[in-house]
Amino acid sequence: MKKRITIFAFIVFLMSASVSAQDSGFGLGVNLSYPFGVSLKYWLADNSALDAGIGFPVYGYYHTGAASVSTHVDYLWHFFDLFPVPSGKLPLYVGPGLQLSFGNHFYFGVRGAVGVAYLFEDIPLDIFLELAPGVNFTPDVDFTFGAGTGARWYF
Repeated sequence: MKKRITIFAFIVFLMSASVSAQDSGFGLGVNLSYPFGVSLKYWLADNSALDAGIGFPVYGYYHTGAASVSTHVDYLWHFFDLFPVPSGKLPLYVGPGLQLSFGNHFYFGVRGAVGVAYLFEDIPLDIFLELAPGVNFTPDVDFTFGAGTGARWYF
């Protein structure tokens, strides 16, 4: 019963949240790929945003599970006119970022994100798909590859 009340309260909260465009404000959601965890996005201007994530790498991604927490932050530019859609928006985005993972070892490096996000027309929600190749500089120089798919709700 307590679980049902919590779910109901969460749905009411989402429905009562002010409906705003997904290309402004703050988005909070989930990344269902690598790393599995929380996805954040904050729009700085009409076509630029900061994107961040924190999560748990899949087993074996960094030297057989040596990393237990992975984070990143990217500066993204969005190109809205490349893929016309009947409703909503489908921008391509690209940008540089930093990545940090820690656990049994500490990893720090850079990454480049490229992806697409579908921004719904009538609800403050986006869904995204991205690829993020990178290079870690610690403890050794090592190439990385991240991929993400998920969704964010905008407040």
